[in-house]
Amino acid sequence: MLGTMVFSSAEHVVQCGSDLSGVISHMKCISVLLIVLFMSVSLLMPSSWAQSAYFMQQFQAGMEGYQRGQYAVAEKSFAAALQEAEKLGAPDVQIARLLNNLAEVYRAEAKYTAAEPLYKRALTITERALGPDSPEVARSLANLGELYRVQSRYAEADPFYKRAVAIDEKARPNHPDLATCLNDLALSYDKQGRTEEAEALYKRALAIYEKTSGPDSSDVSAGLNNLAALYEQQGKHEQAEPLFKRALTLSENTKGPNHPDVAYNLSNLAIVYEHEGKYSEAEPLYQRMLAIREKALGPNHPLVAESLRNYAVFLRRTHRVAEAVRLEERAEAIGAQPR
Repeated sequence: MLGTMVFSSAEHVVQCGSDLSGVISHMKCISVLLIVLFMSVSLLMPSSWAQSAYFMQQFQAGMEGYQRGQYAVAEKSFAAALQEAEKLGAPDVQIARLLNNLAEVYRAEAKYTAAEPLYKRALTITERALGPDSPEVARSLANLGELYRVQSRYAEADPFYKRAVAIDEKARPNHPDLATCLNDLALSYDKQGRTEEAEALYKRALAIYEKTSGPDSSDVSAGLNNLAALYEQQGKHEQAEPLFKRALTLSENTKGPNHPDVAYNLSNLAIVYEHEGKYSEAEPLYQRMLAIREKALGPNHPLVAESLRNYAVFLRRTHRVAEAVRLEERAEAIGAQPR
């Protein structure tokens, strides 16, 4: 979360179906993720750093790059903004927010070892500055939990999520941030096979999003996607398909047709079509998903490898083994690269 698609969210995957199943992708939710990004610089403490034209230029470039899924741009700009703020003596809380933003970009790029110390430093600063029960501390806790979850380190992730939920339930029980924490904990439970607990949390999060963010928001898209993914992995294709379709439409409308988050929706709907035997409808979605990720994330990102594997499953199912093998070999090469 800059400040979690529904990135989103990177973003966790669960196995679905039988031996030739693709990978259904869950998505992070954006409302919390963007809270720090959208902090109002005009409200910050008057000081030389807040008046720096260079800082503002880099901060805005980082924010815009992240929103567009241009993570290399966001990384460079947020790093420059952080360096400028530290040089000019920005308040500790603002440094923590900038650390969080840069860490979130690293997480999106799968640079996990680079992200972890920044998240930890942001959490330490925020707890010291605002107290252990501040909602902003909950954001930092959830961010660190998310970093561990995407690495399948669930035993480490869950305590951070639970503490974040406890803070938000007490401080603002109907806020989108609480919904995001519930969604994130559900993602972790889902991957661990705790499906009944996960479903209850997904539904609770979706209800809060629809009430607070509106029925056509990107947050609702994420909630729909994740609930549909749970149904799909249980073989409930008829329940999953309409949720995935609505999630895709909302994601395209709120983020644009070529945003990396849209690839999650495309992949999931393609897998449902594949399981239903609707191959002519599935393949264009796989192809579009792969093209989006290669352009936005680069050819060696783990999510590109996931896309290659999903498409290869489809190709094998449609008896195009030679094509599938080529994609699988490329995915394996990507997976062998150090993170």
